[in-house]
Amino acid sequence: MVNGEEIKRTNTLMRLLRQTVLVIIWVTIGLMMLKNIGFDIAPFLASAGVLSLALGFGAQNLVRDVISGLFLILENQVRVGDTLMVGEVMGVVERISMRTTSVRDVRGILHILPNGGIDKVSNMSYGWSGYVFDIRVDYKNDTEDVIKALFDAGELLRKEPHLRAKIIAPLEIFGVDQFTDSAYVIKGRIKTIPGAHMEVGRNYLGFVKKVFDEQGIKIPFAQTSVYIEDSKKERQN
Repeated sequence: MVNGEEIKRTNTLMRLLRQTVLVIIWVTIGLMMLKNIGFDIAPFLASAGVLSLALGFGAQNLVRDVISGLFLILENQVRVGDTLMVGEVMGVVERISMRTTSVRDVRGILHILPNGGIDKVSNMSYGWSGYVFDIRVDYKNDTEDVIKALFDAGELLRKEPHLRAKIIAPLEIFGVDQFTDSAYVIKGRIKTIPGAHMEVGRNYLGFVKKVFDEQGIKIPFAQTSVYIEDSKKERQN
């Protein structure tokens, strides 16, 4: 049975192959048309080597982009549909061409990235994705009660028909991760199928809020203490 990862890689390779074939076809058609109208293409073909050499010096970036794009695809680093972080850009890959990679972020902005400029890629949907969460709770809450509530929220999450198949492992609670001024923080993780971590994570947080409200677990908020000095004695003097 072919899995989703192989399908994504195959689709990406097919798009690149289609683009390459189209370029070859159009160049061939162009040469044939020139020949049919009486244009002698022999000198053109003979000078192609010299022209290629001249273009090589002026198109180094283009060549670098194409070669980098080939390695990205052939080494299966990036596929259409993957969630990537490239520099400050994070989004879903919509298109990979011979020269560029198109990534659309959560705001809907489409980023066109030259393949040669992609020197570091963080693929967040390779094999599986993970939603890592930090839950801040009031110091008055018992840690064991909070952890139990987080697992209860996880059970509610798994009961959702449209989310159940996207969760590939039991909910992980790592425990107390840090202490802050007004709360302690419990860290955990949900493993999902590639690219589903944000959807699953947002739904999980909704269930956490619901369970916390039902079980009386308090989520802290910033507080400010104001001290008013008694100036009564000063007024009497």
